[in-house]
This record gives sequence, C-alpha cells and structure tokens, in this order.
Amino acid sequence: MKFDVSHISKEVAEQIVSAKLRLYFTEGKESGMSYYVHRVQKEWKENEITWEQYQIGKTWDSAGCDFDTARITTTYRLPDNEGWEEYTVTDIIKDFIKGTYPNYGLIIFPSIGRWGAPHRFYFSSEYSVDPLKRPKIEIEFDQVNTVPGGNKTITDNKAIVLKKLESQVSLEFERGRFHTLSVIDAKGSNVFSTAIDSRNSLLLPSDRFSAGVYFVNMRGRSDNRVIRFVLAER
Repeated sequence: MKFDVSHISKEVAEQIVSAKLRLYFTEGKESGMSYYVHRVQKEWKENEITWEQYQIGKTWDSAGCDFDTARITTTYRLPDNEGWEEYTVTDIIKDFIKGTYPNYGLIIFPSIGRWGAPHRFYFSSEYSVDPLKRPKIEIEFDQVNTVPGGNKTITDNKAIVLKKLESQVSLEFERGRFHTLSVIDAKGSNVFSTAIDSRNSLLLPSDRFSAGVYFVNMRGRSDNRVIRFVLAER
C-alpha cells in the first residue's frame, strides 16, 4: 500500500510526533500471529502489479514483493473481530517526506514468511460503502494550536502569541528574538513571508488564508520556532 505524503514539506515533517497506519479488518484468522511492516523497494503501479511483476515487463527479484527486511513495526493480531488495526510508522513516514527513502509504500508481512500465511481481509481505498473505513495514515503534529472564529489567544511557551481578530491574525513575540517569519500551509507551500526587523507584533490578513492547517515558522539568530494553528471557518 502507498500513501501520498508529498504535500507535507521537510520542514513540517520535523513537527511530526506520531504517524499510524490504520487498516479496517473485516475477516480472517490467526489473531495471535505477529505481523511486521516493511518498506517496499520497487516503484510498483497499482494497475500493473502482480505476484510476478511490479510493472509491465519488470519482475520482482523475489516473487510477491521486494522489500527492506528491516522491521518498521510489529503488531499482534487483535481478536478475530471486525475493527481497526493500528501500526506505528512514524520514522518511515518522516523518512519518506524528507527523501531519505523513495516512497514506494509499505507491505505487511506475517512472521511465518511468504508461504502458508493465513488470509486476512481489509477494506481498500476503493471501498465506497463507508469511505471512513478505507486505509489511512493518521499523523499527529507537535504544538497543536486552534484559532476558531471568535477571539482567542494562544501562547507557545510565551515566545509567540496568536490572536484571531475579526479579519486578521495577530502575532505577538519578543522584540529582537526573531528576524523572519513565514506561514506554510499543509501542502508545504509558503503562503506568506516577511522580515520582522525590530517589531514585536505582526498582523496577517486572514482573508488571504482559507480555512485549514498552517505552520508559522519564526527564525532568529539562535532560535527557531514552528507552531501549528488551525484557521476555522467563521
């Protein structure tokens, strides 16, 4: 399986504290067996992949899949009842984002090897009855701050204060501590940048920002802070 995380910038990746692979189990056996997550090593295509090949005319070195033998995470099967199964994959997701490894996806592999493993079935990305039960990566970021429609003040260790006003987002910070500021959206795009100079506050026109997740990056000579905030619909 593969998840597109290319919209998350390398800078934002440093704020990831947890990434979990979640699969919705529907039926199968062997709840007590160990399963491992591994990194896939070939760039497979969904409409071309088979047991023998990862793309048309390109065969696996080992039938089924070529993957890194290093185990990313381990889980023991939950009881054989329908529901979510969860794997911690924080380090490899950060590595994909930072380009440490190419993102060719992940494979779950049973402890008994390639042959004779009991079948387990999960909803796929094509499952349309309840899209919320499709495979997902849940990412948790550090320093989660929410700026709702009403006025709210948020403090990050007293270094930066955010205030949501009627049509602006106000940033207050210690004078002389930071010299540049940038606002990055969840896709990693820089949507606003400015020099701070000797100021200790700054107004951002919120009508330039749609509702969503943003990261404020404050840089100083010896200090760098990134805080996350959610700009909600008003």
